[in-house]
Amino acid sequence: MIEAMNEKKRSRLEPQIENWYEDLPPHDAPLDPHDRNDQPKLYIDALRIDDEVLELSREAVFGRGLMLAMGIFGVCAFIFILQLIAPSAVDVVRELPFLVIFGMVMYVGLFVYFIWIIKKSIRTPCNTPIRFIRKTRKIQTLEYKTTYNPFAKWKVEFKELDWNNVYAELTKSAGFNGKFYFEQYVLWLTECEPGSTRVKNRIVLVPDSKLPIHEHISWAYIRQFMERGRQEGAVEKFYPGSAAFINCVLYFYPYLDPTEIGRRRRAEMDLVAWILFLVVGILMFWLLIPMGVFDYIALKLAPKAKWPEEAERTLAA
Repeated sequence: MIEAMNEKKRSRLEPQIENWYEDLPPHDAPLDPHDRNDQPKLYIDALRIDDEVLELSREAVFGRGLMLAMGIFGVCAFIFILQLIAPSAVDVVRELPFLVIFGMVMYVGLFVYFIWIIKKSIRTPCNTPIRFIRKTRKIQTLEYKTTYNPFAKWKVEFKELDWNNVYAELTKSAGFNGKFYFEQYVLWLTECEPGSTRVKNRIVLVPDSKLPIHEHISWAYIRQFMERGRQEGAVEKFYPGSAAFINCVLYFYPYLDPTEIGRRRRAEMDLVAWILFLVVGILMFWLLIPMGVFDYIALKLAPKAKWPEEAERTLAA
């Protein structure tokens, strides 16, 4: 009985992804009108929807402002400390050579790390969209590839997946951060070798979700679109546009944000979130508002990912 339970908890795909939580229905599975997870609604922001193409937003949302501020502060501190220790460096090297070498390695490592977080905050594209094309039954995606080397070239790669070999799966991360318990779900699109469940490629479709049912019904919408096209009266959500200055500055004050982004965030907040944002926003305004300004600067410096000519030709055809 225990072995049977373990089998049920395993993914049908090999190798199994880390933190695997659930396999979603296959791409060609018929929608079940009696299953609440199979009611097609699009909870992912759309950039374009017509009878042949569904283009979805994958906006990169992370603490750009915090990373940029930390990186700039770290580099400035590095230069300041270097000026302080430079005059006596020769004498210290003579007395404690090994300690100095170890300290310099750590020191340079921190400097490289600060350069890395600055680059990540200002060079990560704001959005790397994904396209589902009915006629060719292909999925086109832009993937931003980084390395641990901040001096290497980080680039956006174009990938094309075969819809007929694509599966969807959810991963789950959960834990306690010292104040409250949190759960985070990620929706993956996994391409397998033709006629098998051996994984060939995995890409993230939704990087952060609190309610897995939203990913279920969004996947149901995508399956319905690829089989029947856009349906009249379907529930859809469109991308409101990249964050403006007011959205960044008022990120921790959603109750003051008068824009569409602010209205969306308030609609998704529960009582705990309202209390948390209110209390933290008042106590930490001296830090959170400047952080929003840094976030806006980082967004403005971030490049816009562009579809290659190969993708545009395929779409035009």
